[in-house]
Amino acid sequence: MVYDANMDPECVALCDVLNAMPGVRTFESCCGHGIRPFRIWFEVDILDALRPLLNRIAPRSWTVGVRIASGTGAIVLCLEGPVHSAAGDELARCIALKPPSKDDYN
Repeated sequence: MVYDANMDPECVALCDVLNAMPGVRTFESCCGHGIRPFRIWFEVDILDALRPLLNRIAPRSWTVGVRIASGTGAIVLCLEGPVHSAAGDELARCIALKPPSKDDYN
């Protein structure tokens, strides 16, 4: 996938994994730069498509929250993780190592 030149390189792997999920589109990200939490903002066509992601983050220090986008007022989702730049790569590897299965939807 092609991203904006200003994108934090630490966010690329996780955005790639999220954008590969059916109906999920990332549109903004920030690695937190060691000061703030790692964050990826995204939209999803069908909420049920999030089950594989939610199952992967459950035992980790990641959350998915609902936000209202500034400017547009659209309802969006924010994946928020720990304060360290390798967090995105770690979660991306976890998701990639265990692709979604029918068990994610039970």
